[in-house]
Amino acid sequence: MSDMTPDPRDKAEIARFFGTSTRAAALMAQVDWRSHPLGPPGGWPDVLRITLRNMLASPEALFLVWGESRSLFFNDAYLPIVSRRSDQAIGACYDEIGSDRQPAIARVYSDAFRGLAARLVDERMDIGPAGATYPRWWTFSFAPIFGDNGAVAGVQGLVNETTDIVMHAESERRAAAALAASEHRLHRAQEAGKVGIFTIEHATNELIGTPEFFRIFGLPQRPSMPASEIEDMVVPEDQHYISHSDGRRSESIGLHVEYRIKRPDTGEIRCIERRAEFERDEHGQALRLVGVVQDVTERHAARAALAESNTTLEARVRERTAERNLLATIVEETDSLVFVVDCDYRWLAVNRAGVAEFRRIYGEPPRIGERIHDTITSMPEHHTILDTTWGRALAGEEFTVIREVEYPDGSDRRTYEMKFNVLRNEEGTQIGAFQMVWDITERVHAEAAYRQMQETLRQSQKMEAMGQLTGGVAHDFNNLLTVIRASVDLLRRPDLPEPRRLRYIDAISDTVTRAARLTSQLLAFARRQTLKPELFDVGQSVRMLSEMIGTLIGSRIEITTHGPDAPCIINADVGQFETAMINMAV
Repeated sequence: MSDMTPDPRDKAEIARFFGTSTRAAALMAQVDWRSHPLGPPGGWPDVLRITLRNMLASPEALFLVWGESRSLFFNDAYLPIVSRRSDQAIGACYDEIGSDRQPAIARVYSDAFRGLAARLVDERMDIGPAGATYPRWWTFSFAPIFGDNGAVAGVQGLVNETTDIVMHAESERRAAAALAASEHRLHRAQEAGKVGIFTIEHATNELIGTPEFFRIFGLPQRPSMPASEIEDMVVPEDQHYISHSDGRRSESIGLHVEYRIKRPDTGEIRCIERRAEFERDEHGQALRLVGVVQDVTERHAARAALAESNTTLEARVRERTAERNLLATIVEETDSLVFVVDCDYRWLAVNRAGVAEFRRIYGEPPRIGERIHDTITSMPEHHTILDTTWGRALAGEEFTVIREVEYPDGSDRRTYEMKFNVLRNEEGTQIGAFQMVWDITERVHAEAAYRQMQETLRQSQKMEAMGQLTGGVAHDFNNLLTVIRASVDLLRRPDLPEPRRLRYIDAISDTVTRAARLTSQLLAFARRQTLKPELFDVGQSVRMLSEMIGTLIGSRIEITTHGPDAPCIINADVGQFETAMINMAV
């Protein structure tokens, strides 16, 4: 459309032919038709003028798309659909202003221009007053308008808003879907819970049940059945539990009962639980019995199995309790000392022997829940020792230590073997540590006496070896004295040459040295020594013993010593080694 001012003659023509009482006619009068493709209204074809007059007078929402220019016309009832663009829409090309807001209509009205009537039902078009958009639905009818030459000159559309109808239908659809889903969930719940629902009418004694109800009783599903059929399925012993027509009418039946039935399809005996209540009229008169049933056969079997299991479990618990009590009695009555602490150094348990010995040493008993340091106040010097030993155990280490402890009054000194272990719960998490303590004082004394006896035995073995050595040593020592005496006699000669005199002096010196070494070896061998392992060269020790052994066995036996040039180091008691070598030679 043009921005030029409308020609007064066109306004007069529109007012004369269409009137100006409608808003749509007034909008038509504001258009500059002389610059429009359709031209002045006075030149419009009669079919267009008549169609527009009828459209403007109609109470229905109508619009008209005319000519090759696709010029849009509409009446007042159509104005809310055009909304705020109504002052620009009349005379405008519908393809330009309608395609963005009414794409569905644009697709269909083109078929009408080809002479095909068309209709869109419940088409969503989100428009509203003043351009506001919210979900709305419409039904459009399209009809071709034929010109004088029989060709399609335009398309007229009829619009009806169907939002309320669509929303109502959608609401009903959702309600129906929700109801169906609810019924499906209820049916699933009944199947999952194996719960059947029933109603018994008092007037007719007719029973109506759900599919699960019929499945529980082993009956084919049907709309209704006489309640007496269910009553006849109850075993004779439980007939007084089932409801009968007289009892229902007098309301003398039990509302929560259990009874057994014999299923007609399998012949099984099943246990049924029934819960029910009466539905009454406005006067309080019972009209029907409504309730639920459930097959509780497995529940009864499980209950019986549980009772049996509980009996067995109670017996096992008694056995385990007896075992634990026996173990606790053994721990409590044993002479071994048992101490248990948690990870915070607090006493968890102490047996009777442990309490008594602890009291003798520290003057007071350990108290459950108290920290070790708070209990041991008489000997604070023991705190460091306790931190070290218990700390190792609480860090996850398992070990054994031996420690001497003197009573505070000095009356006794005892030796204890202490074994520390990690204390864990059933999940394997450390929750503390425990200590097993044994008084090994007598054992230590016995071991010391045994070691003393062993030392005495070794000394006796040495003395025996010394006795065997005596003869040989005396002979060798006599030979050494003979050499010394002969050398002295020769040195008394006045005519002895100087070289020979010096040789005899050296012989005397060497003989004295040999005698001194022999004496030293004998003293070292005979000296009482305790076992003291040390590192020494075996080859060197053997070479030193060879001379003594040579004296022992005499000159008729030759001794040859073979040893490595490199040192051969061992860790042993030297005296024990030498005694063994001499004993082997003897």
